[in-house]
Amino acid sequence: MQFDPTFDYSSTDLYVEENVVRLRFSGLIKCIFTIAADAALQRDIVGMGAICDELAEELDFYLGLTCDQYFRLQLLTIEQADMMKNLLAFFSDRSGEGFPDFRDDRQLDSHPDWAIARRMAAAIIQAMRLDHLAIKFERDETYETAPNGQQRLMQSTQTFLVPKA
Repeated sequence: MQFDPTFDYSSTDLYVEENVVRLRFSGLIKCIFTIAADAALQRDIVGMGAICDELAEELDFYLGLTCDQYFRLQLLTIEQADMMKNLLAFFSDRSGEGFPDFRDDRQLDSHPDWAIARRMAAAIIQAMRLDHLAIKFERDETYETAPNGQQRLMQSTQTFLVPKA
């Protein structure tokens, strides 16, 4: 089975290991697209509050332990994996107390390191020949009306890749 970045692998039989690997790989690709996105779209997809940390953790999660499986299914080349590892290192180098401006959501538009991170992610997308796709999202919110107004009870965001318009 060939990988289709626009397919929802969560709808497959997840007792089959290859489907789980494709689902995780799909998450990795969506994470790369989110990093490459402009600040407004990043805020829409991730939400305010530690966007940098959230994206770095996602990248680490999806890239971390399953790289060998991605290679085995021929989903990723060594060169592409190296580019992703460099992006992860870029985020790791800016974690902790030394880089509060980079990690500040209000600086997503203006911090020069975010421009670098976006270029790195865009280069990965191009190297994977996925630059004909765009990331979209759908949000589902459930509200309960309280005496003092609306209170959000639950919010879920689903991201997916679609052909560029």
